[in-house]
Amino acid sequence: MVIRSHASAKNSARANFIKAVRKHQWKNHRNTMIARIKAGKRRSADNPTVQDFITALQGAPQRAIQIYKELREKDWIQLKRVLDAMEPIMPVEMLATWKAIEAFHDTRTR
Repeated sequence: MVIRSHASAKNSARANFIKAVRKHQWKNHRNTMIARIKAGKRRSADNPTVQDFITALQGAPQRAIQIYKELREKDWIQLKRVLDAMEPIMPVEMLATWKAIEAFHDTRTR
């Protein structure tokens, strides 16, 4: 099968091509598309949450470091926003662990 696309008044040729491919996939390969969506949902359910990290931060710093290693970049951004807002009310031990993990992240991403 050949799918061709041209630029239109609304979209570029690339955007129209992607739209045509997706339309074909849903029309002719519906079960595969549904299976891909379900697989993605299962994978994302295994990702640690902000609540998991905060709970680990309160009790076991080693566990918090393990959870940090499993975090995706967008999860890290969300976690950082939450914990930066919580810093003024954090216990000293929890704050020290958080600052250490934050410093580790900053040196690792540079």
